Amino acid sequence: TLGFGRLCRTVNRAHTTRWRSHEPSLSAQALCHSIDAARIYYFRRVHCLQSAAAAVCLLRFHGIPADLVIGVQRLPFAAHAWVESNGQIVMNDRSQAAVYHAIARF
Repeated sequence: TLGFGRLCRTVNRAHTTRWRSHEPSLSAQALCHSIDAARIYYFRRVHCLQSAAAAVCLLRFHGIPADLVIGVQRLPFAAHAWVESNGQIVMNDRSQAAVYHAIARF
C-alpha cells in the first residue's frame, strides 16, 4: 500500500542474518511453502511481488541468502516476480520464470 519504492527499500534493508535454525529440515523450499500456504488465508488477493518480497525477507532472517527477481515478457507484456537463492529458483515454477527476462534483482 506504500508503493513499489518502499517495497524495494524494505527488501534491500533485510540483510541475511548469521542466525541459523536448529531445525535441520528448515530449508528455503519449506519457508517458501509456508508463504504460499499463508497467502491462501489472506483476505485480499496476494500478487507474486508481494509474496516474493515476504519470502526474501523471511529467508534472509533465517540466514538463507535470497534475491527478489523481477522479470518481464515483451509480447504480450507481462511482469512476474520470483525468489532465487544461490542462483536457484526456490519460490516459483521454473518453467514459468523461464518465460520472463530478469530486469531487476534485489
